[in-house]
Amino acid sequence: MPNKTLDDNWLEEIKTALSVKPRQVVIPALLAEEYERFHTKAIAHAITSGEHEAMMYLSFYVIWKKKLYEAKYGTWRDYCAAVAFEPYNLSASTVKHKVIDIDRAMKRRMKIENIILGLGNRPMATRKLLELPQSIVPDEKLDETVEGFASLSSSEAMAAVRVMANEPTVWCKDAVYVPNTGEYMFTVVVQGIDGSSNEFNQVITDVSSKDVAKWLFAVMKPRGREIK
Repeated sequence: MPNKTLDDNWLEEIKTALSVKPRQVVIPALLAEEYERFHTKAIAHAITSGEHEAMMYLSFYVIWKKKLYEAKYGTWRDYCAAVAFEPYNLSASTVKHKVIDIDRAMKRRMKIENIILGLGNRPMATRKLLELPQSIVPDEKLDETVEGFASLSSSEAMAAVRVMANEPTVWCKDAVYVPNTGEYMFTVVVQGIDGSSNEFNQVITDVSSKDVAKWLFAVMKPRGREIK
């Protein structure tokens, strides 16, 4: 039985909503109805998740852009807090950050279909791409670039954006935590876009808690890790 929350017309609904002028032209009596429509659809996409995640955040974007949250909440912040309270594994900060990403893409005139493609499949690379100035990636090249991400893995897409930005690739090669001395030792590799590669051995002292060491492992994501 087809899932009614995933109707093909919803993308057109979002486009139509975003084409309307600012909220002062919306009749107040219809505000609650519009809020319910977009909020219900946003939550429906949250439940289905997966490939519909970007559509979910586009729905939240409409709620933010058109201030539909005012139908039930005083502020956007209050609305995000309420969404995070619902049992759909959504955080207020994630909703806010994704809405900012979408707004940046909209301001740079990226096609909505490519916003869904980029943020849905290569979110980190797409976010990094949108942060680059027009002098590096002109607005008219954004759609073409995001469409090209489809043939790349997540790491390849991110590497491609770093090349555009003329930035080196930095990653943690390995890390060792020694509880007895409280030392967290790690090796960082810096790979330049010219093919050069340099390794730097570093140490953090006074790491007296294994929980802190586990957090450092999680943040640095070393390819090799050990606790001695």
